[in-house]
Amino acid sequence: MTLFLSDLHLGHPMCRAGKLNKFLASQNKQQTIYLVGDAIDDATLKCWPTDHVAAVGEILAFSRIIYLPGNHDEFMSAVVGLWSNAVTVHSDGFYMVGDRKYFVTHGHKYDPTMPLVAPRWFRRSVPCTGRFHTKIFSGFLKDRVVKAAQKIGCDGVICGHTHRPEHDWVGELEYINCGDWFFSCTAVVERDGEFKLVEV
Repeated sequence: MTLFLSDLHLGHPMCRAGKLNKFLASQNKQQTIYLVGDAIDDATLKCWPTDHVAAVGEILAFSRIIYLPGNHDEFMSAVVGLWSNAVTVHSDGFYMVGDRKYFVTHGHKYDPTMPLVAPRWFRRSVPCTGRFHTKIFSGFLKDRVVKAAQKIGCDGVICGHTHRPEHDWVGELEYINCGDWFFSCTAVVERDGEFKLVEV
């Protein structure tokens, strides 16, 4: 069994850390957890509530942690390749289910609006909103990341970034978006070769 979480935004006041803690505490820690980007929010690193700190403890209790940085925790890109105890950091990753290969990426690299986003200093001072929630934007990003996965010979993609949970098929390619912990409070669980989108 493997757990996939995206867009926790720990450190941000909108993060539903209490709900996240209850979910993580209920999980078997003898499994792998993928943090598919924006696990940490770089906006408020200096003012973490206790339940946010507790969530980090719950995550670190898992036997294996794969960390893939997103656009909010891009500072983690500086340690790509790091291996420390149970934690490994990769820019992107792959996940195998039998002979099926899944591309695992946060998704921001396939977001054409990223160069148009306000400067980093401004993003740090303004809370995240639900702008990625729009169906049109999510569909556009989905199309781009699916094409990228097909180009590198993958059978599926697991991503985040849009804050919109989804489990769909595009032709023969399986598309899974983990959602977020502002609005949807969702996770993806792979068990016995099947993926399930879980709403907490």
